[in-house]
Amino acid sequence: MDIPVASEVIGMEAGGLKSILRHSLFFRIFFFIMGIFRTKFWLNLWEKTKELMDHSLFFRAIDAIFTFIQRLFRSSITLKLFTGHISEEVYNASLAVRIIRKPLQILAKVQGTWFKTAYDNSGLAKLMVNLGIMAQGSMIVQALFKYLGIPLGKPQKLTWFPLVLLFLAVAAVGAATLVLPVQYVAIGAVGIVGALVIFSYPELGIIAVAASTPFLATMAVAALLGFVALCFFFKLMTDLRYAPHIDSTGIMVVVFVGINLFYGFTSLHPSSSTRIALLTSLLMLGYLLTTALINTKRLLNATIFTFCTAAAFTGVVGLYQYISGHVGVAAWRDAELFGDLNRVYSTFANPNVFGAYLLMAIPICLVMVHVSESVLQKLYFVSISLLLILNLGLTYSRGCYLALIAGFIVYILFMEKRLITLLTAGIVALPFVVPVTMLERFLSIANLEDSSTAYRIFIWRATIRMLNDFWISGLGQGIEAYNVIYPYYMFSNVSAPHSHNLFLQVFIELGIFGLIVFLLMLLAFFRAILSLFYKSNNRKTKSLLAAFFAATVAFLIQGIFDHVFYNHRVLLTFFIFMGIGSAIVNIRLKEDFQ
Repeated sequence: MDIPVASEVIGMEAGGLKSILRHSLFFRIFFFIMGIFRTKFWLNLWEKTKELMDHSLFFRAIDAIFTFIQRLFRSSITLKLFTGHISEEVYNASLAVRIIRKPLQILAKVQGTWFKTAYDNSGLAKLMVNLGIMAQGSMIVQALFKYLGIPLGKPQKLTWFPLVLLFLAVAAVGAATLVLPVQYVAIGAVGIVGALVIFSYPELGIIAVAASTPFLATMAVAALLGFVALCFFFKLMTDLRYAPHIDSTGIMVVVFVGINLFYGFTSLHPSSSTRIALLTSLLMLGYLLTTALINTKRLLNATIFTFCTAAAFTGVVGLYQYISGHVGVAAWRDAELFGDLNRVYSTFANPNVFGAYLLMAIPICLVMVHVSESVLQKLYFVSISLLLILNLGLTYSRGCYLALIAGFIVYILFMEKRLITLLTAGIVALPFVVPVTMLERFLSIANLEDSSTAYRIFIWRATIRMLNDFWISGLGQGIEAYNVIYPYYMFSNVSAPHSHNLFLQVFIELGIFGLIVFLLMLLAFFRAILSLFYKSNNRKTKSLLAAFFAATVAFLIQGIFDHVFYNHRVLLTFFIFMGIGSAIVNIRLKEDFQ
């Protein structure tokens, strides 16, 4: 009997495996889903949908309304300022802009002179060079830095000094395990290695901040951000690859930080307000670090991917809370209207705060489905988007529901007004697909019998009364400063830690000047986004910009119903989020228009 050779055996096994896979229900479903994501399928479907919509009376009426509004405001100076159609020469000639940019110009002159010379001849520089030589031999390090687009420099010959350092480090870790628990030693070792990496490459530090903000304590995140800031400043003074950069939004952030510090020092309760002002000022500087360090397309892609992945982990935590039943705080619901309503909060300790975080993450994850190239990436971001939307629903935050719908409308108006028809149909279909508890929760937003709604109205009225007397001076930051005055103005003995409105809170804490600068900062950010949006012909770039614009609008709409900066990790996330949006503008302008 002839014995088949190995190749024939393999061929027979492969043929049998293919036959099994063809008849497998699981794989048939899998390949059907993969086929759905083929570009031609979506393009053909969308072309047919557009053809139907173009003949729709409803869509033509909406298009006529928006065309009329555009013509009406086309000559408005305010609109030109908002959309970036006013010359940059006028902006750059501003005294405030020149005052803020002058220190950066001086810093650029100092860089590369005596400070850099002193560092290059120091023992620290030699230590970092040798550690770099040792790290270059790692395939993981090489692959990571190649993906991020960070140059490692030319490979150098390994000498005895890095090997001695490695031996001493291993010996120190081994000795530490004799006197400390292993988990503490592991955390310490990872921390030291991470600190050295961030010291050499601060751009990795800002990505680490974006990833860890939802999970670490506020002060831990602030310490990490502060360390990144120190490393970046050190790089500015010693490494010519790093250059100071500040855009129009960054200038307004600096002004807002200055006002924030001033009102902290002059607060009605200076001991607490000063600490809060220092902390929030550091967190707001996350915007400047993001725009300065995320300056290449690869770093930008890595930052967005990290941001979405971190959001996915918060979604997993939220889903676990709902399934396990470890949720539900009586203060977060109206028991008479909604009974035992379990609201997830993930790592943020409050469902409204978690919802505000998701409002930034969901639009970006959704648009990454369109922007991503490969099918696997699309499936990845589809999965994250569905998970986060489910979590937003389980927060039962009515303001977030409304804000997300508004964000979708903003995105549609930017990218494809025809989708208004589909959005309208989707809203009409919501009562038939959304759980009754979520629908009832959303519809109760105008129900004054709901304790949460009545509570906010009382606080808003009291805060507006306070503004009649403190609209210039402000109160300063924090619960203590707010409650120095609030009891004298409150209605029906309703106590409150803050005004439950972002704009009222900025107004009452920082006065009219702080509110104006805050609004100008947002205006500068929107102006930069819109300026590139109308200039670019790249469809994916426009989609990404529209998503950041829509997410910011959604976040600010939630700010009408809650003080979204009360949680400092959300405040940091928002400024890093704006920094990523501005980084898109800076990178695209540099690559596409220069």
